[in-house]
Amino acid sequence: MNPVIQEITVADLRPNGIKVGEGIGIIIHDMKVTKDGITITATDPSRSLPRFYLVEENKVVRYEGGGGYLGQETGTLTQDVKYIGRSPNNPLPTPDLTKVTHILFECGGEMLNIQNPIYQGGN
Repeated sequence: MNPVIQEITVADLRPNGIKVGEGIGIIIHDMKVTKDGITITATDPSRSLPRFYLVEENKVVRYEGGGGYLGQETGTLTQDVKYIGRSPNNPLPTPDLTKVTHILFECGGEMLNIQNPIYQGGN
């Protein structure tokens, strides 16, 4: 079975959010991107910020973010850019969010690929 991939803009999330994944799944309600980080409003039964991936130019997926504790099923959390994809085992440089074309969420074989509103193009 091929994964289901929805490509959308941030405006498409409003007013009710978009569900990703079969069964319980997650709902992405809103996303704001600045050069300093990504703020996501989501519903996740695990009470965690859904995992996401940064899709860079040329469709390279290199950075992973999310996973922070929301404290409730529906909440808003900001992931600071300096912590996206960074760990002792992953010493990648801090991503430049203006070079990221999409933010990709995955749950249960479904993907939500959201266009980055601050993408500026170029290398």
